[in-house]
Amino acid sequence: MEQNNNTMTDIQGPTNVVKLHKNDCPTEWVTAFTDRAEVTRLVKTKVTAGLNEIVIVDLPMAVDRNSVRVTGGQGLATILEVSCSTGFQASETDPNKSEKEAQIEELKNKKRTIELEITRVEKEYAWIEGFATTVRNPAAGKDGAAPNFFNAGVLGEVGNFLEFYQTRLSQIDDKSEKLKKSLKDINEKIQVMSGSMNPKVRSSQYTEVTVALESKKDGEIAMQLSYVITGAHWNASYDVRVVSGEKTIELTYYGVITNNSTDDWMNTNVILSTAKPSVGGAPPALYTKFVNFNQTYNYGKSADYASSYRNAAPMQAQSAMYHADLEEISGGGAPGGGFGSAPMEVMTTSASEGVTSSTFNIPRKCDIASDNKPHKVTIKIFKLEAVFTYETIPRLQAEAFLKASIKNSAEGYPFLPGDLNIFMDGNFVSKSNMNYVNSSESFTIFLGSDGGVKVEHKCLGNYQESSGIFQKVHNKKFKSKIIIKNNKKQPVKIAAYDQLPKSSDASIKVKLIEPVIEEGSKKVKVTEANNLRWKLVIPAGELREIPFEYSVEWPTNKTINL
Repeated sequence: MEQNNNTMTDIQGPTNVVKLHKNDCPTEWVTAFTDRAEVTRLVKTKVTAGLNEIVIVDLPMAVDRNSVRVTGGQGLATILEVSCSTGFQASETDPNKSEKEAQIEELKNKKRTIELEITRVEKEYAWIEGFATTVRNPAAGKDGAAPNFFNAGVLGEVGNFLEFYQTRLSQIDDKSEKLKKSLKDINEKIQVMSGSMNPKVRSSQYTEVTVALESKKDGEIAMQLSYVITGAHWNASYDVRVVSGEKTIELTYYGVITNNSTDDWMNTNVILSTAKPSVGGAPPALYTKFVNFNQTYNYGKSADYASSYRNAAPMQAQSAMYHADLEEISGGGAPGGGFGSAPMEVMTTSASEGVTSSTFNIPRKCDIASDNKPHKVTIKIFKLEAVFTYETIPRLQAEAFLKASIKNSAEGYPFLPGDLNIFMDGNFVSKSNMNYVNSSESFTIFLGSDGGVKVEHKCLGNYQESSGIFQKVHNKKFKSKIIIKNNKKQPVKIAAYDQLPKSSDASIKVKLIEPVIEEGSKKVKVTEANNLRWKLVIPAGELREIPFEYSVEWPTNKTINL
């Protein structure tokens, strides 16, 4: 990549600073790893002739600053330097300020209504008291004489008024007390809500990327900003669908992306990678292990240095400033972030297999918000050949479990560990787990129990006897059988297992009586775990019985745990 050696001497003038929010830089694509993600954003802006600083703000703090890089084409401008720093942004303490202001205004309206009602009640109270005063101190008539209260008509009116006076004043007092209580409650609410809206501010941190570049003339440039971010990852998930009578299975491979990085990726291309950046590119160093004698100090206490490890790996300092290769970037740029060519439409999911990892290109653009929720995308649907057999351990569970032996014939698509949902003839039957499976590697999946194959374990009893003249021993025999009935319309292959005890002491002897295992037999064998395995082919509608007998011998003066 050619470097412009005359950029700093030919152009004079102040630096042009352009500040862009991350939302002004759309996400072009995201490469999700199993423990992090790499984000690439398109940065398009206008520059002036001379020195320019493009500042991209509000990037997440989870950005790995060692991974930040800026790339572009060739032509209009030259990248001089790329640096990262921490930015601060002030924000109000209460994000619901406008909502609380509306609530306070509503409370103030209620307060004014209550105050008016209290005024009316007080006026009514004053009027009744004034009228009562008039009754108590009646004015003289035209003839100058006071009213005669002993007149029957006047006494009746006075009695009615006194009854009204007592009742109404009591009602006014109750109403006034309730109104004043409501007014007090509203004032307290207004005070509390107003107090929670103090104009305090808090600072939030973000990552800020500054790109220093030099332009030969005014124009528009386009460049790509890439960074690795933590808090995002993807894991695998699978659906397996099996149809009775078919010799293939349908396996749907999903990628489940979880984003909790505070970085939203909207309308973006997604690439899933099986690489593990956290593991590192080289094996760890194996250092010397020393063994020493215990050393005793003068005060009588010893320090044990029996084994110690020496780690001479130096710590490497990391710089806070990151420099891109000096390269020229073009003006403009094709839509979608291409530089000189139109974006390629991906019609089907494609896989690329590298030396150490594979990548899966999702064929559609996705919206993956930073909501810590699973976002499920389909990687591929495969038709894989399968060999179906059965396995049973009737001593533990009297069921025959269908097993599919499959070869991963999908070139370039290793199967990562993940949850596996199993559907048989359109019905969900069970859940399982997928282990890591490389391309061309074989694996097995259990598809649940099949009621068409009946299994039974029968214990036929055991008996014990003692023998020997000088040293008596106990000898106990155990006898059982496995019964398998094939109720299906086609023959089945089945492997049956049972336990043969293994002695942990030379004085305890275990002897297999039945079956008699011939050397090199494939029909019956003792496994590494000392269990017996029978392999049978049972025709449709037929029954097979598997006899099993062994003996255990031990000294009579001891007891065994069997």
